[in-house]
Amino acid sequence: MKDIEKDIDSWMSGILESSNKPVFTKITLDEKTAKQYNLLSKIKIGPEYKGIIYLDNDNVIGYANVNKSTKIIQVLKVNKKYDNEDNYKALIDITVRELGANISIVSKNNDDLVGIYEECGFHVFNEVGSNYYMMLKFDCQNHKKVLQDK
Repeated sequence: MKDIEKDIDSWMSGILESSNKPVFTKITLDEKTAKQYNLLSKIKIGPEYKGIIYLDNDNVIGYANVNKSTKIIQVLKVNKKYDNEDNYKALIDITVRELGANISIVSKNNDDLVGIYEECGFHVFNEVGSNYYMMLKFDCQNHKKVLQDK
């Protein structure tokens, strides 16, 4: 667990421990940045959405977009070069803490991602078609209970 917290802190500060590693940059996801990084077809833009993009120099590491009123994650993606469990956990945590997300819709066929969300404190509360609706139950970083059991 300490390694995950260290990874999250590294993401949050934007600097990895080693000085020879790149600096990660966080920028706001809006229409201009979505166009710049070819993400327009993947995200929804408008006043009801709030998003972020993480960059390694000018390469997109990952991005997330949340509906501000429903708190549903519209998209959360770590690009292939950076695709690993720790980067997904860090991005989920940031999406919860900075964008206010507490619900995600995940394909039932994506066992790995479902497991990562569960490790970050989400649980399945509904199934619709081929998707699980997952709700935050614990804070990802501190595993502090934020919702009550039924």
